[in-house]
This record gives sequence, C-alpha cells and structure tokens, in this order.
Amino acid sequence: MDLTAFPSEILVMIFSHLGLKDGQSLSSTCCLLREYAPPLSIRPRSVESVESLCKLLQERSRAYSPVVELDLSKCGWYVGNSTLKIVGEHLPLVRVLNIQGCSDITDVGLGHLATLSSLTTLNLEYCSAITNVGLGYVSTLTTLTTLHLWGCSAITEVGLRHLSTLTALTTLHLWCCSAITEVGLGYLTALTALTTLNLKYSTAITDVGLQHLSTLASLTTLDLKYCSAITDVGVQHLTTLTALTTLDLLCCTAITDVGVQHLTTLTALTTLNLGCCIDITDVGLGYLTALTALTTLDLWHCSAITDVGLGYLSTLASLTTLDLWHCSAITDLGLQYLTTLASLTTLNLGCCTAITDVGLGYLTALTALTTLDLGYCSAITDVGVQYLTTTLPNLKIRR
Repeated sequence: MDLTAFPSEILVMIFSHLGLKDGQSLSSTCCLLREYAPPLSIRPRSVESVESLCKLLQERSRAYSPVVELDLSKCGWYVGNSTLKIVGEHLPLVRVLNIQGCSDITDVGLGHLATLSSLTTLNLEYCSAITNVGLGYVSTLTTLTTLHLWGCSAITEVGLRHLSTLTALTTLHLWCCSAITEVGLGYLTALTALTTLNLKYSTAITDVGLQHLSTLASLTTLDLKYCSAITDVGVQHLTTLTALTTLDLLCCTAITDVGVQHLTTLTALTTLNLGCCIDITDVGLGYLTALTALTTLDLWHCSAITDVGLGYLSTLASLTTLDLWHCSAITDLGLQYLTTLASLTTLNLGCCTAITDVGLGYLTALTALTTLDLGYCSAITDVGVQYLTTTLPNLKIRR
C-alpha cells in the first residue's frame, strides 16, 4: 500500500502512537516518513541531574539518529547551557527545539545552537535569563520560521535589531517582553514574511510602533492585548494590513468608536477582540457591519453598548461566537435582535443583569446554539432556563 495515498493528518495521527525507538526508526526510513516521526520528548522521570540528562541525550542521539524534533520543556530543572552544547554537537538535524521554561539557560547556551542549520522552530518561552546578547546568537539561525520569546523580559530593541536578519520568520511571539518600544518594532519591518505577531502585554508600545507594523502586509494574526498606550491613531495605522483575519485589542482602553471605524477596511477579519474597550458605544458597533466575515466577536465589559448596538450586530450572519459579558445595559429587546444570527453556537451573557426570562424566550430561535453563559444574570429564573433547555436540548448553560 502506498502511504502517500493517505492524508497527512491521518499519518500524523497513526505515527503519534509509536514509542520512542520505533518513532526514531521511522525517521531514519526515508525523507517522507521523517516528516511524521513523533518528537523526542524527554520526561523528568528519565533524568536525575544535569549530567544524566546530557548522557541520555548523547545515548539517544547515537541510537535513534536523526532526531528532528526535541522537547525538553518538561525538564526545566535539568536543562542548562551544557545541555544545549550536547544538542549542538550531537543533534545537528534538529528542526524543532522546545526549551520552554528552562530558566537556567543563558546567552552562552544559545551560542551552542549555531550548528543547527536546519532549525525552523525555537521555543524560548520564559527562559528569563536570555538577553539581547543571546538573540545575537539566534540571529545566525536563518532557517527559523517560528520563534517564541514569551516572558523573556530582558529583551529590548537591541535584541529585535538582531532578529531583523531572520527574514524567513513567519511567527514571532513577544508576549510580556515589556521593555520593547516602538524603536524595536521599527526593526521588525525587515520581517516581511511575518504572518503571526504576538505583542501581548508590551505596554511600552505606542501608536508610533503600530506605524512601523503597517508595512507587514502578510500579517494575518496580530495580538495587542493590554497594549494600553495604543489609541485610535495607532489603529488607523493598521488599515493597510488587509490580510488580517485575527486582531486582538483586549484592554486597549484608549480605543473609541473612531478606532473601530478605522477597522472597516479590514474586511478579511474573522476574529476581533474589543473586550474592555470601555469607550466603544453603539456607534462603534454600527461600523462593524462592514466586517461581514466575522465569526468571533468579543465585546467583554464594553459597558456602553445597548440594545441599539445589538441591532447592528444582527446583520453579521457569519457570527458563531459572541461575548457580551458585563454589557449590563443590554435588555431583552437586544436579545430579540440576535435571533437573526442563525450560525451562533456560543453566547456569553454573564453579568447582563437586565435580561429576564422573556429574553431567554427569544434565544429559542438560535437552533445552532450549544453554549450559553448566564452567570450572575440575577433576573433569570429556573423557569426561563428550563424552557430554553427543553426547546434546545443540545444547549449547555452556565449559571
């Protein structure tokens, strides 16, 4: 039987059940099957010290060569610079390396990875001892397409300048790199292949930084959660990013209806998070009617929204998920407007205290609905909930 006749996702599922020895033997069979070999994942119970981990890596590299995917994230206490030296010397074909949470690794350790000329994915999340010097070493890994730097809080714009040489990067996570400023984002303009950029909790980023990002035309996912210095001016800079499908502006509290109006050019958006943007009103929701591809909309704690705003949302026929938690001005009338959203499967109405059993009655029209949050909706009774669940037997309700 020709294995290439099977879809790739089926092959991955089948081969994921192989043990370590069989999996690594599979990777030695041919180039095709190497793609589906399970990763070499070292578990804490396999090691007792840094020395034993290094010895284990050497043994397994000899017995089950080549290793193309290595996960050391579960052995954070034992992974250090000496471990990465072994990886660099004995596992030259590694393409995916996960050392998340290995806080003993320093810049010196990253220098040992220079021999990994095939490396495409490097996870350094919460390797908190890494500085800009370490990113200088990373900059030599020009085959990298995915780089995770969440929680590497010592990184500044100097480090991002080093990363500007990694022009093959498509995914870059800089979550909680709080020292990064707009100067650093300026260096990212060289990374024209980027499709995913995570800047969550980068609180020093301003509108000027978003102006730099406006040149990254390939971006499809941009996470700006808790970037509280961003204003409507910054959102205007994003209007050139017409390939965006996911935009997260949670707790960007300076954004108003004007900023939402700027988003109307991003017609490819399927997921939009405006949670806790408390100055957005019904006027802003009126602008969202242009985003007809939206499937997920988060308006968590947008407390200025009223039933009028939900009337505008009623035209977004593709919506499957809508979060209205703590939109406390919404009443039963607003829920009546939502009855046109025939594709809606998930609805959060937690803390919408003005909603009553009458409003729940309107929701019976949403026959695709499977998940409903009614937490702290104090005006709703057991009678209303029972009627709704009887009409929609597949619906799960949280109260």
